[in-house]
Amino acid sequence: FAMHRRELITQTWRKLLAAGIPEIDIGVMMADDKRTRPDAPIQVVSIATYARREPPQADLVIVDECHRSLSPSYVALIKRYSDAGARVIGLTATPFRANGQGLSDIYEQLVLVARPRELIEAGFLVEPRVFSGGAPDLSGVHTRCGDYVEHELQDAMNHTSLVGGIVEHWQR
Repeated sequence: FAMHRRELITQTWRKLLAAGIPEIDIGVMMADDKRTRPDAPIQVVSIATYARREPPQADLVIVDECHRSLSPSYVALIKRYSDAGARVIGLTATPFRANGQGLSDIYEQLVLVARPRELIEAGFLVEPRVFSGGAPDLSGVHTRCGDYVEHELQDAMNHTSLVGGIVEHWQR
């Protein structure tokens, strides 16, 4: 399992333990983490630490937050294991990138497991509440790759009537 944040590494390690995998079979590759077990068959890896150490052997690699997979460190990890014949699976709740660049250069398929509305209804996500002085006029904002064009959206949203009462809205 490869990921970029300490919290995700600990969360994954705990989930593996909760699934009944013995602690001795799970290693953590992250800085000077005391859970380091280089010979464990399952490794939970910090991408930053991975770039500085001898990579573990693997026939299955799971990349968490895989929308980050086009960064150089992830590209190197994925190429190394793919070239060695390993299967690579990416997981993300946001299978898109802000720059509109897709993930099809790395992943062959997208499997949509649940939409945000379904996750909210199931209690996995919190329903967003919006506090504002009014609704933005998005009539002149175009979309690209299913999302708003960022600079046009910024222009449409940056009005005093929308953001002028930001402190009061936060307090509410």
